[in-house]
Amino acid sequence: MLDRRRFNSLLLQAPALGLLSGWVSAEEGIDMPDTGVQLYSVREQLAKEPERCFRELADIGYRHAEWFDILTLDRLGPMASDYGLAISSCHVLSPFITGDRDTLLTFGPAAEEFTNHETLLDLLAKFGVKYLALGYLLPQERQTLDQYRSLSDALNRLGEQSRQRGIRLAYHNHEFELQPLEGERPLDLLVRELQPSLVAFELDVFWARFAGLDPAVLIRQLGHRCALLHLKDLRLPEFGLLPEQASPELFVELGQGVIDFPSVLQAAREVGVQDYYIEQDWATGDPLQSLGMSLAYLRSIQ
Repeated sequence: MLDRRRFNSLLLQAPALGLLSGWVSAEEGIDMPDTGVQLYSVREQLAKEPERCFRELADIGYRHAEWFDILTLDRLGPMASDYGLAISSCHVLSPFITGDRDTLLTFGPAAEEFTNHETLLDLLAKFGVKYLALGYLLPQERQTLDQYRSLSDALNRLGEQSRQRGIRLAYHNHEFELQPLEGERPLDLLVRELQPSLVAFELDVFWARFAGLDPAVLIRQLGHRCALLHLKDLRLPEFGLLPEQASPELFVELGQGVIDFPSVLQAAREVGVQDYYIEQDWATGDPLQSLGMSLAYLRSIQ
């Protein structure tokens, strides 16, 4: 595995190594399923003008979406459907997995009902959601490997309940699962502890590359357990080296950064990735315009 220092060293050699390639030719065509959008990318637009946001996403060409706030699904989900956006996946935070009532209440009174997993699964089934993904661990939830072990147990239990309802549970990574903790990468522990038939992985290629890994290699290592992909691109800062923490200006439209998407998509096709979601955590301009640029780029290499 490349650590941050080694990765930065390679990036300094980028022109010679071809690491800074931008847009690629359509001659490198890659077949892939219809690409969805992670709605976190347009969180501010959804909060202000949800109907206009869904309409513009549909006009851009998106046909399915990954929800990011389960507490708004029942209210806004029908509006998304009205504009032809199927809800194929949904992210939740860990308290919705563990059923921790005290932590759930910090999200507001409406979250208390989610201490019962049946409430969560009923809501997902109502909208025909195929995947439920644990989207992020708060810093206090990832200080020790024992925390990851406890989380794995909770994920396996919910994974069994989800499977019985026709929903597949998945774990979405950031960079911290790919960095050593107590002598082991948390991702390696998760791969070992999570039952393949119950919990899949949703690989975020931005965070994999930010951690110093080649996303295509990681996809192949996960194999068929990599069911979903988050597609986002990484731009180097002006000084040419990656900082210890990601900042908004590092997130760019697909094809505008250093990630080799043809190789990523080729690896994804080999292992049978089921769904792809474009996400841009931060955009310098209009997020909807950025999402349109990213989708156009993907279509240019298919």
